[in-house]
Amino acid sequence: MISSSDKFKEADAAFNAFRERYGIAVPRDVAEELSRTIVLLSLARSHHQFRLEEIFPKRLFKPRASLAVEMAHKIRLLSEIGEEEPLFDLSNLLLEKFGIPVFQMSKLGHVSSGCARLAAKSCIFVADDNEIDALFNCSHQLAHVLLFHLYGREGVSLDVLSCGLGAPKPPYEHFADVFALELLMPPRGLGIALKQIRVLLGAKFDGIGEVELLYLSRIFGVSFLAAAKRCERAKLLPPGGAIALERFMIDKFGGPEQRSLSLDLPPRVPTTITALPKLGDLQIKTRSRISKLPGLRRSNDQSKRI
Repeated sequence: MISSSDKFKEADAAFNAFRERYGIAVPRDVAEELSRTIVLLSLARSHHQFRLEEIFPKRLFKPRASLAVEMAHKIRLLSEIGEEEPLFDLSNLLLEKFGIPVFQMSKLGHVSSGCARLAAKSCIFVADDNEIDALFNCSHQLAHVLLFHLYGREGVSLDVLSCGLGAPKPPYEHFADVFALELLMPPRGLGIALKQIRVLLGAKFDGIGEVELLYLSRIFGVSFLAAAKRCERAKLLPPGGAIALERFMIDKFGGPEQRSLSLDLPPRVPTTITALPKLGDLQIKTRSRISKLPGLRRSNDQSKRI
C-alpha cells in the first residue's frame, strides 16, 4: 500500500512537472498546501453514485466542440438536473454524484483554478477571490478532470487568470470552455431565460443587447463575457460580438458590473464553491496514517480521537 508520504511526493512532483512543461505555477507554499489537501482527499471515503471511469471510458479523441456539448449534456442527464435549471449548487452535485471534491484556495497568485487526478482520486480547486467566475472555472476544470479520465492519465492542470474566454488558447482549453458554457447554460435554459427577459424588458427588436446579457449572467451565475460567448455560440451574436460588447462595457461604463449597478439590476446570487467529504468519513478511513503527511503533526490526545 502506498503511504501518505509517497502520495504527497507524487502530488508535489505533479505540480513541479506542470510548471516545467507549461511555465504555470502557484506559489511554492500554496503548492505544498494543495498537495497535502489532495492527499487527504485521496484517503477519504466516497459515497458517490457514478464512476467517471464507467461513464467516460478511456479512449483517444480530438477535442471537438461537438463532443464537449455531448459530455456536458450527459453530466446534466446523469445528475437529473433539468436543462432549464441553473447550477449554483454545482460543487455539491459533483461530490454527491461523481465523488469529485471541490474547494476554494486563497493566495493562488496568477492561477484562477485547477484540478488534479492523482492516486485514483480527482478534485477541483478555484481561487476564492473571484466569485463571478467561480462557477465557470469549476465547470471548466470539470472538463479537464474528464479529459484525465478519457486519456487514462494522472496529473494536475492549472489555468491562469489572464487566460479568459477572449484569449487565444490551445484546443483542449477551447474544449473545456465549450463544455463549461454548455453545462451552465444549456440551449433550453438559455432560450427560456431570454424569452422571459425580453418580456420583462418589453424588447421589440430581434437582436440581443448588453442589458439582456447582464440579466442572463445573473440568472446562470456567470460573467457577462461568458453569457455573451454562450449567445455567440448559439449564433445570437455575430462572431467576435462577445468580445466587442465586453470592450464596449469597459470603455463606456467601467465594466459590466458597474453597468449593472447603474441600471439597478437584481444582485447576483451568492455562489459557494466548496464541497468536501464529511470529516467523519475522512477520519474513519485515515486513522493514524494522517499523521504521516508532511507539515501535519498531532498530539497524542488528538491521535486518540481519530
